Formats: sequence, structure tokens, C-alpha cells
Amino acid sequence: KGEDTYLLIWTTTPWTLPGNLLVAVGKDFEYVQVEYEGVKYIVAKELVGNIFEGEYSILETFNGERLIGKEYEPLFPFFSSKSSEGAFRVVHANHVTLEDGTGLVHQAPYGEEDFALMTSMGISMFDYLDDQGNMKEEMGEFKGMFYKKANKYIMEDLKNRSLLLKSVDYEHQMPMCWRTNTPLIYKPIKSWYVKVTDIREKLVKENEEINWVPAYFKQGRFGNWLADARDWALSRNRYWGTPLPAWICEKCGETEVLGSFAEVKEKSGIELKDPHKPFVDEITYSCPKCGGVMKRVRDVIDVWYDSGSMPFARFHYPFENKEKFESKYPGQFIAEGVDQTRGWFYTLHVLGVALFNEKSFKNVIVNGMALAPDGTKMSKSKRNYTEVNVVLDQMGADSLRLYFLSSPIVHGEEILFSEKFLKEITATVLLPYWNSVKYFLSYKDQFNWQYTEGWKSENLMDIWIVAKLHQTIKSVTESMDGYVLQKATKDIFDLIDGLSKWYIRRSRDRFVKGDREALNTLHYVLLELTKLLAPFAPFISESVYATLTEGIVSSAKESVHLEDYPVVDEGRLNDEILINMDRVRDICSIGLKIRDDNRLKVRQPLSKVYVPISDLQMQEIIKGELNVKEVVFSEKEQTGDGLISQSDGKVFVSLDINLTNELKEEGMLNEIIRGLQVARKESGCEVGERVSILYMTDSSEIESIITTYEEKLKSNVIIDLFEKRDTLENGIQIKVEDKEVMVEIKK
Repeated sequence: KGEDTYLLIWTTTPWTLPGNLLVAVGKDFEYVQVEYEGVKYIVAKELVGNIFEGEYSILETFNGERLIGKEYEPLFPFFSSKSSEGAFRVVHANHVTLEDGTGLVHQAPYGEEDFALMTSMGISMFDYLDDQGNMKEEMGEFKGMFYKKANKYIMEDLKNRSLLLKSVDYEHQMPMCWRTNTPLIYKPIKSWYVKVTDIREKLVKENEEINWVPAYFKQGRFGNWLADARDWALSRNRYWGTPLPAWICEKCGETEVLGSFAEVKEKSGIELKDPHKPFVDEITYSCPKCGGVMKRVRDVIDVWYDSGSMPFARFHYPFENKEKFESKYPGQFIAEGVDQTRGWFYTLHVLGVALFNEKSFKNVIVNGMALAPDGTKMSKSKRNYTEVNVVLDQMGADSLRLYFLSSPIVHGEEILFSEKFLKEITATVLLPYWNSVKYFLSYKDQFNWQYTEGWKSENLMDIWIVAKLHQTIKSVTESMDGYVLQKATKDIFDLIDGLSKWYIRRSRDRFVKGDREALNTLHYVLLELTKLLAPFAPFISESVYATLTEGIVSSAKESVHLEDYPVVDEGRLNDEILINMDRVRDICSIGLKIRDDNRLKVRQPLSKVYVPISDLQMQEIIKGELNVKEVVFSEKEQTGDGLISQSDGKVFVSLDINLTNELKEEGMLNEIIRGLQVARKESGCEVGERVSILYMTDSSEIESIITTYEEKLKSNVIIDLFEKRDTLENGIQIKVEDKEVMVEIKK
């Protein structure tokens, strides 16, 4: 102002230029006065080359601080009176960048950052667009124009007055309506506010007392939002919603906010039966100051206020249930999506602190977002996901629950939703769990097992699986107490894996013989596991609980969900056995890998293995799992002809893979036994059912093995009669290496 120099600004929204009130700069940026085609401009030094084409002269270089406070002439006269409020000046703003433009940013009432800056400077807001987006009466020659159409005429006007340096097509992002996919604009409107800035420090302090999962939300996303919390625009200019209970006198402007139906009746003499529009708008009463008419404002309340008032609104507090509400406040636990840091979490916290001077919840789990398989947001319009009802019908609710609970989504992270992972949960968790129950039931019925309270077992595998159960109960309880659902779920998965793949497999010989201690142990572990699993997978747990208790356990509850949650029995924990068994399982994994690498089936016995385990009972487990004749304790890996060694850094295995004729013959016998068991199953034989088997083969080697080990075959496969025939009616083929035998099952 008063100088022959122009501040050069740029904008992607020319329709906002008539409302320009400030020009923002960066106080620490370098600016220059440039002479171009006989006219002087001020721009950021770094952007000069992007702005001017051809020859130009830099007359002066200076810091942005020097520009602050300088006044300038308004582009348009419509709001020139705003100069008395401090408008039409250069100011500093943190949102100014040197990425594009001129380094001088145009400020008008139609941008979020602009609005905050001008409000902080005490410049009152105004709006020259009507509800349809057309220019209002005060806009002179632009009045009645739709804002986007006005762009063309505003630029022509600036050009005619030599105020437009250049105009180019520029592609930029716009906020879009999620329903209609059409552009949105920011628009200043009058609103009622909650003075959040007055309680900001208390909000931050109370947040320190909340247990956030994951913890980084406390100081991060939520904490940062609180630290910069602004006043809450409470009112909305909509029809549907909770009406703002404020009445204003048409004559003198007196304002009253009514706090109850009773107060409405006291003021107006009318009993309000429905507090929504249009009924509440019909209630008027005399102004207590001037006698004018008090009418309700047209606004409704932000729906997030309804959500945030949940803790007290559900009790109709303070009109009823005062003691009940106060005994339950603050809430113990809530959970919602990551997007609620600015939604429900925030409004709960603001209203809790504003009304009750403390937090409204003690613990919170922040869920991440489930995205479509391609990483995009799930969208009904794009149909880029399978409908949840279809997923539930095909996969089951328990699979879906366990998938989410075991995923990073319960730790505030995004996941790509895929039905493949639900199938994995079913295959690796629910089916092994269910099959373990079926396995128990088959031997329970075969041996007429009866439930016994207070049983004890000295068997190492029984002691281990019970210790593993109580270790899991302890870890799951600790995780649940800390609201760490992912770890709790995965610990249950690990127990199911250990039960089905290790305990049952290594105890199979005992179950086949009807060992009572084994059956007692399996029933006990399955029942406690079912109680442990119930909150995570409630449907299958309910079914299994009924299966394990009805007609078996007289003290059982009507539902697993009425049972007490399992409590760890410290006396049944055995750290030494748990640690050693983990080492044994690691050793067996390495040994099985050596077998696999050398194409040696587990049914093929081997002579010897060297391992760093000296306990004889543990060695027996290794002997059975790796199918070796001898387990030898060794403190270091062994070398020699046919000895293969591998290590995982914690334990090692040195396995002798040399095969004698005797070992090969035994391996073939095991293949025959396995083939006969499969043939029994394919023929529909029940567990324990005795059968006759007819066979035929051209292999003298197989014939010799069957003849030599006939009694062992009968015992292992539960056979009464085992005879060779020249022909069979319905033969089943059994492959033994490169040889074969045909068998027929007779029940």
C-alpha cells in the first residue's frame, strides 16, 4: 500500500479472490523484489524461475519477516471495511510452503487453514455464497452466478484491470462427496461451539490415565489431536437429529438453553411429548426480559454428541439412576476403529472431562481397518469384497472372529481381508480342535471310559500337556488383563497345535490300548481348553462343551458361557518339562527335515540319532517321533559316513541315515501296515472293529514280509483272518515303494 509494487499470489479457486482478506508468507523464507516487463512484484526467491518467462531483474532480496504487517490494496471493494479488523495485511502462517505457487498464499473464508488464521486474528467471518453456491446480492456484477461459473468472469475482470499476470490449467485435488462423488467446498457458517480450548490441558492430563492398546495412540494420534484441540462446532444445519435446546428472543436477542422436558413445560406451559422437529419448533414462550417471543434456533446437535453422551444418556442421568451411573463411571473398556480418534473416542473424552472432570473410559483397544484384497477401501459401490453374510455362511462366525483376533487389526493396524486366511484358520485351528474332540470320543466309546474327578498321571506326556494348558491359561489371562488380544489368541492356537500335533500323536499307542490316564488327561485338557476358547470362538466352544459334558460331568453348567473362566494352577506348571519338551520338539523338527531332505519317510526306521538331551524319558519321545532304534546323548554334532547334522542355533541333530537290510524290511512292513489302515478307513470300518483281509501280490519280497510278520500285522490292524488269494472281487491297491499288494476288507 502506497508503493508501486505488487504482492504476487496464486490460487486454484478464483471465485474466492473477492473474499481475500490476508496474504500469508513464511517469515523465515527468502523473498525478492522482481522487475518484469516494467512492473515490480514480490515473490519467494526459490520460485522466481517457475513464475517469470523471459528476462527479469531481481532488485532486492530480503527475509519474509520484513513483509509481515505491511498493508495492501484489496483486489475487490466488496469487503474493504474489514481493514478496520486488521484485514488486507501480510501475515506469517505455518502452512506456507515453497513447493509451488509464489510463496505468498491468498487467505479467504473458504479454507480450513485460512479460517483458523483469520479467526485467531479477530477478523469476523462472512459468506458471500448462498445455500445453492450462488453469489449473493453484495457481490455486484457477480451476483447470482454459481461459484464455479464466476471463475471465468472474475479472471476477466482482473485481466481488464491489469491484475492478472497469467492463467494456466492446473490439476489439483478437491474434497469429494462420498455419496455423489461431486466436488465439495468449505463454507463458513454460524455455529454453536463447545469451548474445548478452555479444558484442553485437563483433556491431555486425563488421557495420561487411559490404557491405550496399542500404547502409541496415547501420545501419538490421539494425544496429538488433544494437544491441538479446537473448539467443537456443536450445531448442524440439518433437519434430522437432536434439536439444539436453545431459545432466542426475536425482539431483544435474549438466549436460554433449556435442560429438561420439565423446564420446557415450566417455560411454555406445554408438555413436550416428542422432542424432535417439527414438534419442538412449535413451542414458544415469552421472553423473561422484554416480553418478546422466544423461539427455538433452527439447529440440531452434532450426532457425535449423541455418541459421546452414551455413558450417562443410557441411564437417563441425571434424572434417574444417579447412583447406578456413578458406580459404573468411568467405563472399564471400549473398542472402536482407528478413525474414531477424532470421533467417538474424542467426544467421549471431551464430554467426560467437561461434565465430570475426568476421563470417561479406562481402557481402549483401537482396531485397525480391514481393506479389500487389493489394498483399497472396502466399497459397496465397487463391490470389492464378499458380503459378510456370505462369509459367515461359508466360513462360519468363529473362523471370522479368530481371523480378526489373531491379526494385527486388533493392534491398530490395517489388514488386507482375504478368505484365504479364514480357510487357514479353519484348517490349522478349528479342524484340529474338532478332530481332537472326535478322537477322544472314538476311544471313550470303544473302551467305555467314565469321567473321574481328582485323577493323577505320572506319564511325562500327560504332565507336559497339563503344564502346557496351565501355562496357556496364565499367559492368556495376563494378555486379556492387558487387553492384548492378538497374543492371547495366538497362545490358544499354540496350545491346540501342541495338543493335536504333538500330545495326541505321541500318545497314540496309549489311546489304542484304552489307557485311562491318557483319556482322563485328554478330556480334562479339552474341557479346560474349551472354556479358554469360549470368548474367542463362542459357537464351536458351546457345541464342544455340550459334547464333553452331557451325560459325562454331572456338575457341568447349562452353557460353557456360564462357566468360570479357567484359573491357572501353579502346582501344575512345570517349567523344566515345558522347556525340555520345547527342545525335544525343536530336535524332532530338525530330524524330520533331515529325513525329508534325504527322501526318507518317517515310516522307514533308522538306526541312531545323536542329540543334546540326556533325559531318558525325553529320549524315548525322540525315538518314537524320529523312528530310530537308538538315541544317544552328545554335547556336540557328530560326523562320519552316513551321518547328517543340522542345527537351528539352539539344538542340533546328527542322524545316521545308513540303511541295513533289516531296517529296509521293517520300513516296508510299516508301509504295509499304513496301507492296510487306510484300506480299513476307505471300507468304512469303525475304530476297533475286527475284520478279515484277503490279499494278492506278485512281489515275493512283500509276500515274505507278510508271512514273517503276520501276527504283528494282525495285532496292529485288528485282523482276525489274513489270507492270500489268486483273485479278489473288490481289491484296494497298496503301494510299497515300487511294489504293490491288492487287499479286500471283509467285515
